[in-house]
Amino acid sequence: MGFKRDNENPLLCDAVIADEASMLDLFLAYSLVKAVALGKQLLLVGDIDQLPSVGPGKVLADLINSLRVPVVRLTQVFRQAQQSAIVIAAHQINQGDYPTLEPISDNPVSDCLWHSGGYQPEHGVQGICELITDFIPRLGFNPVCDVQVLCPMSRGLVGTRNLNAVLQGLLNPPSADKPEIVRSGMTLRVGDVFDKPLKASVAKLTREDDSLD
Repeated sequence: MGFKRDNENPLLCDAVIADEASMLDLFLAYSLVKAVALGKQLLLVGDIDQLPSVGPGKVLADLINSLRVPVVRLTQVFRQAQQSAIVIAAHQINQGDYPTLEPISDNPVSDCLWHSGGYQPEHGVQGICELITDFIPRLGFNPVCDVQVLCPMSRGLVGTRNLNAVLQGLLNPPSADKPEIVRSGMTLRVGDVFDKPLKASVAKLTREDDSLD
């Protein structure tokens, strides 16, 4: 499988702008350059400190370090305020320093807070549960609709599978008026929050499964 555009059938434009160029690997970059006609402009936009390519090669970083192409570095962050704790922590991590983060308190004034409740997985689960059920509601947020928990893997105590089950038990516990089904070891219960495609499939299963009548 290849691309429809190449050196024999180039893109019909005067300039090509490729965003998220840090994710370009050698093969994709090769295909992109082939599709840009001679005499046309190619602008690569990206951050070499963000997600790298899945395939081989660090195309954007190598181009910048080669000093063979014009490079413009943008240093002002507009996505967050300049004094955002997220921005400050990101710069510290990028420089190899441990980030300075504010501990969680009853009166948070930061957009990035640090919960230090121990270094064992079970401490992480306990801390997340406390934040979801106590701290976040006190700030006026709905723990079901306004919160998303991100974790780096699916297995383990602090993986998606266990955390989903634990948080489901806290935020949408079982009851006689909430039909539920079990699929692949996962309980899907009326009132759970999923992405839209999953909601549709759950609704279909609910209608077709006689055990939920």
